[in-house]
Order: sequence, then C-alpha cells, then structure tokens
Amino acid sequence: MHGCYLVNLFYWYRGHCIDSIRYFYAASKAHGAFVFDCRSAYNTKTMIVFLYGPDAYRLKEKLKELLSAYRAKHHLSDMARFDAADQDFLGLLKRFVDTPSLFSSKKLAVVDNILQAETTKDAAAFLRQEMVLSNKEITVIVRDEAVKITGAWSFLLRTPVMAQKFEMLSGAMLKNWIASEAAKLGIELEPPLVEEFTKLSGGNTWMLRRELEKLSLLGKKIVGPKDARATSSMPGEQNVFKLLDSFWQKSHLRLPLLEKALQQGTEAAMIFNMLVAQSRSMMLIKNGFAHKSEAHPFVVKKLSEFSRSISASSAAQLHEKLADHDIAIKTGVRDWEDAVVDIYLEGITA
Repeated sequence: MHGCYLVNLFYWYRGHCIDSIRYFYAASKAHGAFVFDCRSAYNTKTMIVFLYGPDAYRLKEKLKELLSAYRAKHHLSDMARFDAADQDFLGLLKRFVDTPSLFSSKKLAVVDNILQAETTKDAAAFLRQEMVLSNKEITVIVRDEAVKITGAWSFLLRTPVMAQKFEMLSGAMLKNWIASEAAKLGIELEPPLVEEFTKLSGGNTWMLRRELEKLSLLGKKIVGPKDARATSSMPGEQNVFKLLDSFWQKSHLRLPLLEKALQQGTEAAMIFNMLVAQSRSMMLIKNGFAHKSEAHPFVVKKLSEFSRSISASSAAQLHEKLADHDIAIKTGVRDWEDAVVDIYLEGITA
C-alpha cells in the first residue's frame, strides 16, 4: 500500500449539512486496489462505488473482494444485482431501494453495464438524488467495462463517489501482477517466463490467470518456459509475432497465417489483445512519442519500420475500429474470433 487517507466528506443541501461520512481509503498505485468503510456521524447515507475500465478480470476480482467484505460485515442485509441494459432496470432498482427490509436497514445493490441504461438521464438523476437526499442505508456498487465516462454519468468520477479505473496492464506493472498472481497459486515463475507472458499476452489478465492455474497443477514450486510450453494454449513467440507482423506489413499471407493460428488453438482473444497493445504503440510512434511505448524495444523498432508505410490517420482509424470491436465483444454483440477475422480481412490502409 502506498498510502492511507482518512477523509471527512460533508454533504450539503440548501445550506444545511445533512451528513458526514468518513471513508477509510487505502490506495495502491501499483495494483489500483482500495478497501473502504463507511460510517456516519449521524445517519448512514447512500454510498456509491464505481468500478470501471477495460481490464475485465481485475474488475471482476475487485467486485468479488468488495462483496465478500460487505457480506462478512452485513450478512443480514438485503442484496440484489441489476443489469442496466435490461429495459425495466430503473423500475426494479427503485423498487428494491424503496421496499423496506425485514431483517436489516442496510441494503446493497450491484449495477452492471451502467452506461447501457436506456433511460440514462433518469437513472443518473435517481442515483445522484439517492446519494444526496436519501436517509436510506444503501451501498450501490456500479460496474462497467467502459474506457471513457462522459455526459450524465460523469458525476461517478467525482467525490463523494469512490471511483476506481482498471486499465489494461503493461510493462513493469503487468510483470508485477503476473508474479503476484503466481504467488497466490503457490508457484514462482522464472524471470524468462514472466518476460514471455508479458510480451505474448497483450495484457489479457483473463488468459494469463488461466495459464497460471494450469501451471499450478504441475506440482512444481518453480516453473519456467519449458513447463509453460507443455501446458499453454499461447502460441510460440516466433509464430505470434510473425502473425502480427503480417498484419502491419499488409501481407497477403496474413489471413492464411491467422487461419492456421486459430486452427492450432491460439486464442482469438490473445491475438486481439496483442494487436490492441501494438496499435497503442503504433499511435505513439506516429505521433512522435515512440519513447513512451511500454512495448519491448525490439517490438517498437519493428513497428517503427512498419509505420513508414502507414499514415497517422490510418493508424487512428484502426485504433478506433479496435475500440469499437472491444465494446461489441464485451457487450455480447460479437465474439473474439469474429472481431479478429474482420480486422485481418479489412487490414490497414496506407
């Protein structure tokens, strides 16, 4: 932990202090973790925690952690989960909030996919009103895998809401996360394997966790690259970079190479995430910030060579398409393989 802060937050309405809530906030810069407690000097008001960002696995784990802590402390309270994408979401949430509880005055509501709410303004207004005016003891955990929060939902990024963003990890932060997750499973990874996973995963923590779980079943305390290649569905370094290079080179072999990789069991999610990671580096290169890329120097060098035949506008268009595909995947509109095939079919223009 890099620091703990005790903060008194006062809610004011029409010139009157209606509540004082103290949050015990412990923040970790390396892992983006926090724990919280919420108490009032007079009455406990509605509290909102907002978890968001593209790293779906770490977001899910944080939600599990918060739910476990809440259940341990308030095991008799009412709890319910809502999907904001459902047509009757707001009505169901209001009914849950307004219905008296039989066993406890406290309630917990988890709201998924908040940015997909059909009645965005009404839903946002309701949450703001509950947070400021309500005397009900309600904790609302709002979750969404969105990268940007704008418009009616921008209040979720301001105090007194407790917001935490889960960015895709890369570089040293990803290496630290891999080592930490391996330790939780009772294994230690040799440095070359940590390096290999960092380069090949594209920051896909879901996939990395699965690979680590498979390695933990080998019965070895220390595992290396040979162990991983015997159990992993991740492709060899040479094959995956050949596949990615073919995309940036606009090679006519890119589709046959993609088909071969998918037939051999390479996960489409991994290919997609590695392409996203390289696209981020390409954007930096085209804008004169190659030195800020967290990719391996060899990868940056190769992308810099490929960038000579790619315009800045084409790189930006590709990055936008990848972002659109990512949203479609995470909202269930399409799957990883369809997205990867579409991207490789279309390729990148000059």
